[in-house]
Amino acid sequence: FDSADVSQFVTYGTADTIVGTNGARDYAKRAADAGTNIEVLPAEGADHGYGRDLYMKQYLDWLCRQV
Repeated sequence: FDSADVSQFVTYGTADTIVGTNGARDYAKRAADAGTNIEVLPAEGADHGYGRDLYMKQYLDWLCRQV
């Protein structure tokens, strides 16, 4: 069992001025390349800590597909 066996949902703001966006994009690419079931939702134009309202429906839809 390793992290590639765990489905993942990743979201990040594309205008994040605190931690940037490279880390999230690189992580998602490495996870996908490793065969991880990963869904990536970039919040276009959003800064760091943009809030759950932008992605909650997509997250819940993704979560329901995991069962």
